[in-house]
Amino acid sequence: MQLLEQLWRNAESGLSAYSLVLLNHVGYNVVDFAKNMLEWMSDTVTKQFEEQRSYPFHFKKLQLCHTLQDLEKIPSPYVLLTSMPDLSCGFARNLLAVSADRAENCIIITQRTRPDTLASKLLSNTLNNTIDITIGKRVPLEGKELEDHRATIAKKQQETDKMEVEEEEEDTDEEQEDDLSLVLRHDVPIPEETKH
Repeated sequence: MQLLEQLWRNAESGLSAYSLVLLNHVGYNVVDFAKNMLEWMSDTVTKQFEEQRSYPFHFKKLQLCHTLQDLEKIPSPYVLLTSMPDLSCGFARNLLAVSADRAENCIIITQRTRPDTLASKLLSNTLNNTIDITIGKRVPLEGKELEDHRATIAKKQQETDKMEVEEEEEDTDEEQEDDLSLVLRHDVPIPEETKH
């Protein structure tokens, strides 16, 4: 992110025409946590902070987006950074399905991918221009599915309640046994007889 921020700040790079965006559910948190770790960063970054009092994670060009609705507010064109380089889940997979058919879009995979992932299929599919993508979507349960789900939850709750009652009974039995052993173990002092 630091390198990209520097490139976007450089007027000669020609990249300022594009918005630089990081789209991630925890993007704000990652940057915030990184700000707190300055002492673990390189000497150059630490010196820059000490001398100029400039935070290395105070981005002027990189815009952080938490949701797809945040991304819609960013002016196009933009360079979009997402997580999950395998395109196995998350924003990257969803955006690929939406934007892959436009010729002006480009997908850059920045690291090696695991086999049998969507990213590896894209990399190995150089001759064919199409690839099948399955996108999962959460929908509210309805009808019989909802009833079955509620029944399953109720059954689990009953089992949990039953186990808690059994544990309480065991604890009570153990406490009673401890009380009995305390009663039986009282030492009674017997005075010693003295012989003359």
